[in-house]
Amino acid sequence: MRSPPIPPPRAPIEQVFSVATRAPNFWETGPWRLHLYGGVARGHLGEVFAQARVRMERQVPCQAPVVVAALCIPADHRPNVEPVEELEATAAVVQNLTLAAPALGLGSK
Repeated sequence: MRSPPIPPPRAPIEQVFSVATRAPNFWETGPWRLHLYGGVARGHLGEVFAQARVRMERQVPCQAPVVVAALCIPADHRPNVEPVEELEATAAVVQNLTLAAPALGLGSK
């Protein structure tokens, strides 16, 4: 039986989030929301994926000590902002996150 993964210290995670959110966003709306799931919440996330019929085994989120979910919440109060621009800004945050995490000793091995 595998032992549960050990969560990383909070400081490097906060540093990764800080670096990630320096992504370009022309309208400065910050449409991204980063959520960190650890412990029992990873199992709940697996259930949510299964209910949404995401093609993934329920246990996949439990294989990592923490899981980051990135959401895009488009600015609906700014008519000049195109939703695709908000999605692209969120994608830039995810790219920054995937580059910063390994550089700071976090991420897949």
